[in-house]
Amino acid sequence: MNDKPWQPVIQALRAELEENGAMLALMNDQQTRIVKREAEEVAALAEQIESQSTILLDLRRKREHCVNTLGRMLQRPGVATLQDLLPALPEEIALLVGALIQEINQTISSMRRRSRQNHLLLTRLVELHHMVLPAMRPAAFAKTYTAHGAVHFSLVETASKHQFTV
Repeated sequence: MNDKPWQPVIQALRAELEENGAMLALMNDQQTRIVKREAEEVAALAEQIESQSTILLDLRRKREHCVNTLGRMLQRPGVATLQDLLPALPEEIALLVGALIQEINQTISSMRRRSRQNHLLLTRLVELHHMVLPAMRPAAFAKTYTAHGAVHFSLVETASKHQFTV
């Protein structure tokens, strides 16, 4: 038996924490670009965020596999979470793992908060564009209603290409 069976779990947690930090940095950059109205950069960051999400999902699966393996090595198969395995680890390792778990959870909370903020900023920006464009050139837009009662604007010149619904 490996004399340090927790080592893969610690490595997995550290990798996950690092990549969560990278995701948070992308989201912070995205917010800056949204506020500056740099549309191309926002779109490029959206692609990077999607790619980073895939990386994080893969890392989470690897960590879960390491936790399951550790549970079997500690003769605790079927233990639901890493938190449940902490009492079976040496105290200094349990403290390290607990700190990594806490840091990851805090980073995930920050990511969720930033994601909500960015979504709200983008939603508000689109709403403003939908209000401002027809106001600037009212003759260029035809206003109709959808079957659901939403206001629908179409450019009169090229109605098939440029449409949006409020």
